[in-house]
Amino acid sequence: NPLHYKADILRNKKIINITDAKEMRSAKIAGLVRSVKTISTKKGSTMAFVKLVDEADEIELTVFSDVYVKSVSLLEKNKLIIADIKSERRNDDIDYIVSNIEPLEEE
Repeated sequence: NPLHYKADILRNKKIINITDAKEMRSAKIAGLVRSVKTISTKKGSTMAFVKLVDEADEIELTVFSDVYVKSVSLLEKNKLIIADIKSERRNDDIDYIVSNIEPLEEE
């Protein structure tokens, strides 16, 4: 996993692994984009469901339209990104909502 070589960056940005993040209300995680599925909302805007993987785990993130528009260029397969997430319980499921996405490293 390419994150293995970025350990210094992850420490400096206070990023935690996905496994630990799943137990928290909010967290800053990093990972490799495995897949992006976009859908159109009822209002006609685009949002996405992003599968993100790190060295130990995988998580599905919900990226609503406002964040999607700002970060669409980062939401490509095999890109390394940082995501600020919050967990929200809905029925028996937990959704991980993204409030911000940035590149792991500036290009």
